Amino acid sequence: MKKRILSLVLAALLLLPLTAMANASTTQSLVGLAFTNGGQGASCSVNVQHVTIGTTTYQNALRYSVSGGPNSFVYSCHNLNGQFTTLTGRIGRQAGSQNFNARFSFYGDGRHIATHAMNASDAARTITIDVTGVNVLEIRLHRAAGASGNLTITYAFANGVLTRANAVTGVSIPGGNRSVHVGRTVQLQATVAPHNATNRNVTWASSNTAIATVNASGLVTAVAPGNANITVTTRDGNFTASVRVTVTQDQSVPSATWALIQAVLRSIGNLFSSIGNFIMMFLRWLGMPITWFIGLFR
Repeated sequence: MKKRILSLVLAALLLLPLTAMANASTTQSLVGLAFTNGGQGASCSVNVQHVTIGTTTYQNALRYSVSGGPNSFVYSCHNLNGQFTTLTGRIGRQAGSQNFNARFSFYGDGRHIATHAMNASDAARTITIDVTGVNVLEIRLHRAAGASGNLTITYAFANGVLTRANAVTGVSIPGGNRSVHVGRTVQLQATVAPHNATNRNVTWASSNTAIATVNASGLVTAVAPGNANITVTTRDGNFTASVRVTVTQDQSVPSATWALIQAVLRSIGNLFSSIGNFIMMFLRWLGMPITWFIGLFR
């Protein structure tokens, strides 16, 4: 009985990592991320509870409630680590807010991704933003000119959800090491795992460009006799794989040389044929048999 209990406990412990893996979420709510409030002079809140946009109340949102102050307010999140592909959420004006236009702008690592304008009469809507590879995400609200003084304008980005990317786990170069003659090329292919990885981009490099070079698509050009290692590196995760390329001098006779030799041999054959024809004609003219001519060489 004790052995059976022990075996059941061990089996449960072994299954825990698999259960955790199976339950791993492919999405991440903005509620679980740390945001920095960059709005100066604004009344802004992160992950506000019970924000009403139109007639719908949302349980989480980034809220921009402005009463005077600057015309632009920023929320920054610094811990995406390039592991997400899309950001989806609802943008809209909070119920009871003053009717002024505004626009939401999204930036990834300082690069503008998208801007969505909200007019005072617009209904709340769902938007999707491409955040592939982004480390630092900024969500900015720009209020329209004239929205100042004691007027209160409240907009919100609600129910924000990030979709997690399929991370790269490795890379390989099928076919192993290669041999190629000087002046020739060989195409290498990178196999990124898993097959459904989100970011499958790679870079190629040669350990000795004096021996062999490689371009961005993995095409290797043999430059001089010797050995060079060609390495591929994934953009996601910096996984690497390498093959050795051996470059040799081509010892075979070039096709152009063979063509020249054949042309010379044909010319010699034609010359001897012409000489033979001339001798036969000359012997007939003399009335001498061919055997007489052959006997001259015995």
